Amino acid sequence: MANLVLSLLSILLTLGILEGVMRLVYQPLLGGKEGTPWPQLDDWADYSPPPNRFGHREEEIAGDLLSEEVTRILFHGDSFTFGSRVPRGEDRFSDLLEARLNEQAKGGGGGGRYHIYNAGVRSSNPRHWVKTFDTLLGAYRPDYVFAIFFLRSGTDLQTSLIFHQDILSRIEVKYDGLLYRFSRVYRYFAERMILREFSEYYQRELSRAYLDEEASRNQWQVEKEHLKTLHEKCREAGISFHLIIFPLLYSLEDYPFYAVEEEIVRFAREEGIPVYSLTPGFIGKQAHTLWIAENDQHPNEEGHRVAADTLYPYLEQVVNRPKPPSQEGTGF
Repeated sequence: MANLVLSLLSILLTLGILEGVMRLVYQPLLGGKEGTPWPQLDDWADYSPPPNRFGHREEEIAGDLLSEEVTRILFHGDSFTFGSRVPRGEDRFSDLLEARLNEQAKGGGGGGRYHIYNAGVRSSNPRHWVKTFDTLLGAYRPDYVFAIFFLRSGTDLQTSLIFHQDILSRIEVKYDGLLYRFSRVYRYFAERMILREFSEYYQRELSRAYLDEEASRNQWQVEKEHLKTLHEKCREAGISFHLIIFPLLYSLEDYPFYAVEEEIVRFAREEGIPVYSLTPGFIGKQAHTLWIAENDQHPNEEGHRVAADTLYPYLEQVVNRPKPPSQEGTGF
C-alpha cells in the first residue's frame, strides 16, 4: 500500500512539475485570454524589399531591366508565392531561383542575365492574376509567365487560420472544460487534436471544391476560365505560359490530394498549358518542419528552398529551350 501511495505521489509531483514548466513556456495556439498568437496578417514594414508602385515585394522596374540582355520571368501566385511571413525577399523560392539561374549564366560565360518578378498577392486567385498581367505586360514585358497554383487557388477557401476561427471554435467546444482552461499540459494535446480535426475538415472541403458535384466546383470552374484567359493573353503576346502546382503542406507521408492534382493536370493538358507539379519534391517530408509556425502552414524558408530545388530543373529547361520565331526578343 505504501508503495502505491509513493507511486501516486511521484506521478502527481511529476505532473505538477510538468504543468509548472508548461505554464512558463507554452503559449496556447488558439488564442484565448492568454494572448492572441493567431497568424496575423503581415504589415509591409515586416518585409524587404518594400512594396513597389504596383504593390509587389519587388524593386521598382528600372530601365536596365528592360534590356534585351535580360530574360524576364513573371511569377503569379497567392501568399505562398508572396512569401507570407518570410521577411527577407531573398529567401523566397522566386528569388532563390533567380540567383541560381544567374549563377548558371555567369558560369557559362554568357552576357545575359535573368530576372524573376514575384507578383504574388495574398489571398489572390487566377481572376486577380489576369488583372496583374494586364498591368505588367507593358511595364515589365515578360518573356515567360508562370502561374504558381497553390491548391487553394481554385477554391474560395482561405489559407490562414485567422479566417477560420468559427470552424475552430466549433471544434474547440468538444474539448472545452476546466482542464482545457486551466491545464497547459491538457491544452497542449487538446489543441493539436483540434488542429488535426480542422486539417481533416479543410482536406474534405478542398477535395470537394475540385471533385464533388458541379455546385461544389463552381469556384474551380470560374478560376479555370481565368487561367484560360491568362494563357490566351500570353499566347497572343508570344509569351510562354506555364502552370505550376504547389501542394498543400499537409500529410506529406501519405499525401491525400493526388486526385485533386490529377483534375488540375487534366484541365491544363486539355487547354494545351504546360503543367508541372512541385509535389514530388515535398513528398515524404515532415510537413510541420516546413511551416512558418505551428498554427500557420505557409512555407517557411526551408519550404521555399524545397520549392526552388524542385522547380529549378523545369525552369532551367524552359528558359534555355530555343524560342520559336514568334517568341524571339520580348515577344512584342
